[in-house]
Amino acid sequence: MPTVSVIIPTYNRRTLLLEALHSVFAQTHRDYEVIVVDDGSTDQTQEALQPLLERLRYISKPNGGEASARNRGIQEAQGGYVAFLDSDDLWEPKFLEVTTDYLGRYPDLGLVSTAWWTIPKGRREPRVRKPVLHGDLFPLLMHQSFISTSAVVARRDCFQRVGLFNESLEQAADYEMWLRIAHAYPIAFLNIPLGRRRKHPGNISRNRLLLRKRALQIVEAHYDPARVSKATYQRLRSDLYISMGRAHLQLGEVEEAKACFRQAVALTPHRLRPRRYLWMTVLVKRWRGRPVEEGHRRG
Repeated sequence: MPTVSVIIPTYNRRTLLLEALHSVFAQTHRDYEVIVVDDGSTDQTQEALQPLLERLRYISKPNGGEASARNRGIQEAQGGYVAFLDSDDLWEPKFLEVTTDYLGRYPDLGLVSTAWWTIPKGRREPRVRKPVLHGDLFPLLMHQSFISTSAVVARRDCFQRVGLFNESLEQAADYEMWLRIAHAYPIAFLNIPLGRRRKHPGNISRNRLLLRKRALQIVEAHYDPARVSKATYQRLRSDLYISMGRAHLQLGEVEEAKACFRQAVALTPHRLRPRRYLWMTVLVKRWRGRPVEEGHRRG
């Protein structure tokens, strides 16, 4: 049996998938299996993988989303560890060597993750100063999403205890999973950039808004007063409402932004930051409603 099962869900990313696979084949740790779960692609993904079928297991399924594809991979996995790699991301050659070695030295850990580079700009993420975070990281993870799915190696046994990815979540199912594991196990974060994560163009503000809304629901569902103080919890929710409000502002949705900032103020009435954003929406509304002076009229 292999040490680690590498699970790669994919949907219509044939060219990027091949790049991701070559980053796996270049790993210095060689005791792995590769499971590609094709979530209903229509771009001849299977034909493109034909020359590589001796080096991987290809599973085709009807389109059901990334969570369902990852779950299918977990169910098929034979390794003691499970590593996740999105088909548009890449690993540095020592990713599996470093992460599996760390898990082997600390058998109580549920998962380990690393830092990563964003491409094409090459920015290092996340914003963590310490070289290693290790232990009960559930409170910190509630406050800061510092785990990227393509930077995770987890023990396969974890999923027997906490369950599989929640397929009903269209957004942030991975974050919800890491919270579940961090609640049940100590975890670790290694501040070494051993992955490369692509940033795609698109409606960034709308995507951020949807992610923050889902993150708020997940945080509220997983809040544990025994592990996270009420003051920290309220501040976290306030920050999420602020982030949602900022996304609404970038979309030109002033009233929706104002409602978010009001909720942030209600949660943390003594903080100045949410009040500043609330005042900003009032000023924006007044400026938009101001009559145009005669000398500036177009005609």
